[in-house]
Amino acid sequence: MRRFRGWRAAWALEAEEGRRRIQLPASLLALALAVLTGGCQNERASPPPASPSPASPSPASPPRPALPTFAKPTKIGEPAKLASGLVYETLEEGTGLQAKSGDTVTIHCIASSDGGKPFFSTREANRPVTFKLGDSRLIQGWNEGIAGMKVGERRKVTMPPNLAYGALGRLPVIPPNGSLTLDIEALAFGEPPADLQAQDLGFKFTVPSEADLSSGRNEWLDPSPKEEKTKEEKKNGSG
Repeated sequence: MRRFRGWRAAWALEAEEGRRRIQLPASLLALALAVLTGGCQNERASPPPASPSPASPSPASPPRPALPTFAKPTKIGEPAKLASGLVYETLEEGTGLQAKSGDTVTIHCIASSDGGKPFFSTREANRPVTFKLGDSRLIQGWNEGIAGMKVGERRKVTMPPNLAYGALGRLPVIPPNGSLTLDIEALAFGEPPADLQAQDLGFKFTVPSEADLSSGRNEWLDPSPKEEKTKEEKKNGSG
């Protein structure tokens, strides 16, 4: 009885002092340590929360069509080259305002390909041509080479194939991948004076349409409708 009473007294004393000791088996301690260690590793491996993705940018508006490059006159005998690859030089100086996209221009022109003999000349019949500069149907080099000219100016324009007729060429006068050289003189801007007797450019120096290609039409062999009408009128008048 003394032992029991002593044990109870000792237990009560340790409980009051907060020093109660409980012994656990070694296997249970190892299991508890493994659980605690695994939990810490999971916390480290967990990726940080993903930040919200930025709002998608609104689609860009389509680019505006580019206007013909403004080729300012050069010094006599000093060729200039545009970013497109077109090369030009002023042969004779002009005066006044410069031609710009949308202007009606009247010119004399001599055209040749790859340094060969001219295949087109308005000087032979002294009949200059008139047209609207910047027309999208015209080959790109034609618009680029004339924009910036002054009245009275004469310039030489050499355009690579990509600014002329490209890989197709325009047989028989322009071979595939052939360059185009123009000798141009600017005569007037705006409505051409009557004394110039200017004729419409027609289909000359235009990009061939799919219909032209499929039908085999060629502006250097086939006259434009206006040219056909003029020939018919002359024929009827002479008869």
